[in-house]
Amino acid sequence: MVTGLGGLAAGALLIVLGGDSLAKGLTGTALNLRMSGIRTGLLVSGLAAALPALAASGMALAAGRPAMALGCGVGAALAALGLGLGLGASIRSLDVQARIPTLILAVILVAALTAGLLSWDGRLAAGDGVGLAGILVFVVAMVWRRAPREATTVQQAFATAVETRREPSRVALRVAVGAAVLVAGAHLAVRAISGLGTATDAADFLAGATVLGVVASLPLAASTAMASLLRQGDLAVGTSLMAAVATLCGAVGLCALVRPLSIPRQWLAFDLVAVLLFAVALIPMLRSDARLTRAEGATVLTAWVAYVLWRAFLASGG
Repeated sequence: MVTGLGGLAAGALLIVLGGDSLAKGLTGTALNLRMSGIRTGLLVSGLAAALPALAASGMALAAGRPAMALGCGVGAALAALGLGLGLGASIRSLDVQARIPTLILAVILVAALTAGLLSWDGRLAAGDGVGLAGILVFVVAMVWRRAPREATTVQQAFATAVETRREPSRVALRVAVGAAVLVAGAHLAVRAISGLGTATDAADFLAGATVLGVVASLPLAASTAMASLLRQGDLAVGTSLMAAVATLCGAVGLCALVRPLSIPRQWLAFDLVAVLLFAVALIPMLRSDARLTRAEGATVLTAWVAYVLWRAFLASGG
């Protein structure tokens, strides 16, 4: 048990370090390619924030734990909404001037409903994975097209928020080292969780939805907290929402493409309903006063903690 927990802690640390380095390296690469600040912040930073969950799901698939990989995808998507946004807003109210976040929330609703419908027959097959990948392609294209239409003040805020050191050698090193460390951390985390007694597919799914999903979301939580402290509300919200849709479509779609899986409906029902509820609750919060307040952030964070504790209780056999 101690070895397993130690491995999990080491894996979590490597995921945080690797995810941060990779995100900064990819951001610098995008800026060096003259991508606008708002496209970099929403697309590059958002998709980079989903990479730890994708790496963890990939490692779980490679280890022969497809149910854990699937659980990680759904759990990390929920963590992006509950932990990422909830923690950031709890630290300091997040001012949101951009219009795109509400559109991304609508896509998250569609993605969750689609995943539920595709898995309603108890299976996820390659065609289902293609459908989810199509939603991800759609949201990327939508953001790419609509980002330049945002107000000048919003674009300037993103340009300032994403600025990082861009020396080509530094950028390349960050990407290479970050990717290697992230993969190593994901491998350690999956191996540690696998050694803690998840002997059935149901237990694997719950462990993925809670422990692995949370661990894979730590880099996003850290970056959102930092953005909140720096008063970069648009970046914090945009990154979290893009990470949520990329994780849900990407990780679940990856599972379906790589290894078709039989899935009892009740496995996904609770989690996908939770995604829907979080997204529905966030829409009026963001639209009402263009701000996610500290009280709203605390509510979202508390709801997410309650979800994780309940799923962990189920995973323990309660």
